[in-house]
Amino acid sequence: MSYRLIAASFGLALLAAGCGGEASQSADPSEPEIEGGQTGGETPPRCSDPTPVRPLGLTDPSPRGYSAQDILDGVDATANHTATLTWLDTNLATTLDASLSYRNFSGYADRCKQNEIDVLLVLTSSDGALDESVAAKTFAASPNSATIDLDLPVAALHGSFSSSGALRQQALTLRLRLTLSAGKLSGTIMTTSSSNAQATSLAIF
Repeated sequence: MSYRLIAASFGLALLAAGCGGEASQSADPSEPEIEGGQTGGETPPRCSDPTPVRPLGLTDPSPRGYSAQDILDGVDATANHTATLTWLDTNLATTLDASLSYRNFSGYADRCKQNEIDVLLVLTSSDGALDESVAAKTFAASPNSATIDLDLPVAALHGSFSSSGALRQQALTLRLRLTLSAGKLSGTIMTTSSSNAQATSLAIF
C-alpha cells in the first residue's frame, strides 16, 4: 500500500509540473503578439501612391466591409466642398473649393489596409492661385473619410500660384494632403524648392 501511495503522489507531482510548465510558456513575454489581439495589432503603414492595389468593382466590398461606392457616397464626393485656406507666406486667407469624381478604377491596398479609388480632383481657390483639375488616388480607412496625398509640379499649375512671392517663385513642387471627412474639407500644402530640399509649410485649410 505504501508503494502505491508513493507512486500515485509522484504521478500527481509530474502532472502538476507539466501544467505549471505550460502556463509559464504561454506567459513568456518574448513570444510575439498576435495581430488584432487585445493590443490592437500593428499600426498599418500610411497609404500613398505608389502602393500596390488589387482591383475591386465599384460596389464590391473590401476586406474592411465597404465598397468604393460607399466611400464616394459617405464623403459626398461630387459635391462642392469649401474651406478657408490661409497662405502662410503672406498670411492671407482665401476660399478653397474641391470636388472628386470617379475615374473607373477602385481596389484595396493590402499593405496599408485601405480602400483606394482613382478620382479626378478639381481644386480652385478664389484668389486664382489654384485652378487645377488633376488625376489622383484617394485612400480610405473608413466609409466616411478619404485622403489624397499628391505632388503637383508648379510648372504644370494652371492657377496664378507662382506669380508673386519669393517662396512661390522658387517652388518646384506643391505637396498636397487633402481630407474629406463628414462633409468637411481640411488639409495642408507644402512646397519644395529642389528635389532634395525639405518641404516647407505653405498653407493650411
